[in-house]
Amino acid sequence: VLFRSNDVVVVAMTPLLVQISLARGLNPIPFLLAFCFAANTGSSGTLMGSPQNMIAAQGLQLSFKGFLGVAGLPALLSLPIVWLVVAAIYRGKWKLASAPAAKGATAEPAVPFNRLETIKAGVIAIAVVLAFTFTDWPRELVALGAAAILLVNRKIAPTARARFVVKPTDATPSA
Repeated sequence: VLFRSNDVVVVAMTPLLVQISLARGLNPIPFLLAFCFAANTGSSGTLMGSPQNMIAAQGLQLSFKGFLGVAGLPALLSLPIVWLVVAAIYRGKWKLASAPAAKGATAEPAVPFNRLETIKAGVIAIAVVLAFTFTDWPRELVALGAAAILLVNRKIAPTARARFVVKPTDATPSA
């Protein structure tokens, strides 16, 4: 979580966290709270944690390493505090009470793992970290460039594209 924007990580990983928790019979709420809190506190440690971090570092003229040196330790120290608070509040409430399955309910199919997209995102993330750490390139351009590469180079499933296609019969008003 320290190396990606916290918003992107939380949006992408929340469904997976819920699915894993429910599959194991665990209450997803403490895991979701801990995940969101840890994402916010942990992301405060790097420039890429949030756009506000980039703005603050730019205003203070801090490099990636300089910002990490100032904010990294407090971010790391906050993570065990998050764990302690959630563990204390949810003591004894980690397991779900067994509830009968709803009649006619079907489980959603699992989203297949896409190795190529995962590798692509990892390579881009490493490239951004390296550019932030070892170059003096403008951080906002590096971040925008990485986002552009990921957006332009993505694939959308045919069924997802079909939802955005307007059929000629749908566009004509009925008399």
